[in-house]
Amino acid sequence: MKFTVFNKKTKPLLGIDIGSTSIKAIYLQPQADGFLILGCAHENIIGNAFVERDIKDFDAISHTLKKIKHQLQLQHANSVIAVAGPSIISKVVQMEENLADHWLEEQLLIEADSLIPYPLEEVYLDFESLGASTTHSGKEDILLTAAHRNVVDTRNTLLREEKLNPVVVDTELNALANAYQLIYPAQDRQKTTVFLHIGTQLLHVLVLENETVVYAKDHNFGTEALLQDIMLAYQLERQEAVQKLTEKTLPDGWEERVLPIFYSQLQQNISRALQLMQHTVSDHTTQQIVLSGAVAMLPNICTFLSTELGVPCAQVVFQGTLHWPANKPELAKRCEHLLPLMTLAIGLSGRSTNPCHR
Repeated sequence: MKFTVFNKKTKPLLGIDIGSTSIKAIYLQPQADGFLILGCAHENIIGNAFVERDIKDFDAISHTLKKIKHQLQLQHANSVIAVAGPSIISKVVQMEENLADHWLEEQLLIEADSLIPYPLEEVYLDFESLGASTTHSGKEDILLTAAHRNVVDTRNTLLREEKLNPVVVDTELNALANAYQLIYPAQDRQKTTVFLHIGTQLLHVLVLENETVVYAKDHNFGTEALLQDIMLAYQLERQEAVQKLTEKTLPDGWEERVLPIFYSQLQQNISRALQLMQHTVSDHTTQQIVLSGAVAMLPNICTFLSTELGVPCAQVVFQGTLHWPANKPELAKRCEHLLPLMTLAIGLSGRSTNPCHR
């Protein structure tokens, strides 16, 4: 059995976020002072390519990847993708400190066999040392992650067919944590910040305090609820609703007709997610919320959430180590506009300078 699906990385890397309604990609070149943005692309996926988180229409994904390559003017590249959902399991376990790698792997295989509800031959496993345990003296915290092989292999096959060689497969939560640390300089991460990344299907919650991720969890809620409301209100097919929402061509008055219902659902789901977070990390008080993903593109969303939640909320913005070529103002404008959608892809492409997992 191949123990890890996370392979050694090369530079630069194309971060590709394959969502259920669109694909987002960004190409970052590592530099001494951060990353140079070589290009970014966003393309909607035609049709219903997914059933839940599983790819069912491979041609639709391949066609969209071709359009991404055309936008970026790439023939081939090394790429990074992420996976999420119920087929991905992450767990922090405690092991004896300073174990040799082969002993650690054997112990983790035993641990994984009891924690993972799939046969081990059906999953990829990865582990990463988080340092000395703060709760178990003489132990080391190890992040153990398992991903169902089918979820990983189908995505890797599609990328290889388009000459976008996948060299790293990450989890979406790990990629988002990396993105926020790239986008926001250290001095802006001193407050206890809750990062909410809300896509079509999932609401990701991450809490960063100082330099550490102290909480990370997925919840089943996203803009799919808004798409369903739009389809019902205007008798649209799903693809047409996605296109009109993306291109901002919905009928006049749609915001007053549809958004209040969705915003109410959104506020309720975020409130529940924050309550669960507070029970888990009760000694951390939320001081600010940063919003990314498709939801962050909706009108007046941060004002609404700030009022309803009683916590300052802002859309994710460039503040840190990402730069664009001075001679390409159109690229800068496009990247700034797409940043909320690109957040996960940024975290993936930024893996090019991260140390490899053990």
